[in-house]
Amino acid sequence: MIFTTILQRLMVIFSAIGLIFASGSSFLTDGSSGSGDGSSSSEVEEFEPTPVAPEDRLNYVGLGDSYAALGSKDVEHTGPENCYRSSDNYGGNILASGLVQGQDISCSGAETDSITGWQYKPDDDSYLPPQVDVLSEETDLITLTIGANDLGYWDIKNCFQAHITGFTQSACKDELSETVSAELQALPAKLDDVYAEIDTKAPNARVITGGYLPIIAAGDTCVELAFISRPDREWIIDFTNELNTAVKEAAERNGATYVMPANVEDHTGCAPVNQRYVDFTGAVTKAYPFHPTALGHKAMAQAMLKAI
Repeated sequence: MIFTTILQRLMVIFSAIGLIFASGSSFLTDGSSGSGDGSSSSEVEEFEPTPVAPEDRLNYVGLGDSYAALGSKDVEHTGPENCYRSSDNYGGNILASGLVQGQDISCSGAETDSITGWQYKPDDDSYLPPQVDVLSEETDLITLTIGANDLGYWDIKNCFQAHITGFTQSACKDELSETVSAELQALPAKLDDVYAEIDTKAPNARVITGGYLPIIAAGDTCVELAFISRPDREWIIDFTNELNTAVKEAAERNGATYVMPANVEDHTGCAPVNQRYVDFTGAVTKAYPFHPTALGHKAMAQAMLKAI
């Protein structure tokens, strides 16, 4: 009990002062839109678009899952309560840019078939309409992040989080990899169906697709990973890369633009707190566990705005 209490306190202290730095792999940043010069910083390189008159703004819709929806826990949230849609997510940043007018309808738990069909929300036994229902021929710009939940990201997150907070040795790869691998094979066709439906509903829209910011990079060492086995660390890195490869290839195959902020490997959950694009627990950053921070959403919004 004493050891556990001390370790819990150390985790909070180390997270707060940011003693551990990240290093590692590319996570498909080469060739994609992004910002940064290779240095680690709490500041996202600013891209300040010149606002346009309201009548000249693009008609915008933000689609996607929790990686699009969830930002800070302590800010205003919009839409259905169980979507957990933070106002400082990347869609909110884009809406505040002065270039667009429209809405963000991204929602926690969304899978590819939630874009094209009804999404069931088990927490209150309700259904949300297909996200594409808000699209029309007048839609000019769409942002999209989708695909992780089709592979069981919720189960992956819960497994890692349980061992990080429960101080028990992880074996998530052994438990989940077979199912994830099977679902990954089916993902490209599901993504193609999403793009086909988007094109039908909004034939004049440009689509910008965001990749999934990595939670761990190769070489990362931090107190949060103390109970995450080396095979599991390698597996979550491979999972993120394979997911982003599928997302990127589907975007390119369907005429969309894939973006990932530059230098994401320097901004993982092991980076100093004020440099994290994603966080393990959100205890200090106020992000939702295993999801982008406000800084991560700002970086993604900047990359997407540059791509417009």
